[in-house]
Amino acid sequence: IFGLNVESWCSSTQTFEYNSDGTIGTYYSLWKALKKSSVPIIFSEMGCPHSHFDRDDLERKTKEGTRDWKQVEVVSRDMADSWSGFVAYTYDGPEDFVMFKG
Repeated sequence: IFGLNVESWCSSTQTFEYNSDGTIGTYYSLWKALKKSSVPIIFSEMGCPHSHFDRDDLERKTKEGTRDWKQVEVVSRDMADSWSGFVAYTYDGPEDFVMFKG
């Protein structure tokens, strides 16, 4: 299994194909480059630090920097033909990466 850390999904306007600035999407680029891999590939880390999420759109940005996790559906649907999934975890670490409180 090959695990890849990608912390580039930082906008609620981002899609599989395009980043929020209109450039080719990071996840699309990875999918295209690795879709013929014979090795199982997973995201061993994905998302974005809270402080960076939606920093490109201040009208959408929340005080807490709440992430929308739209990339989960992208990996499960659009990348499923070549990617084996992802790992979601949290630990008692920096506030910028906490998945939930409670």
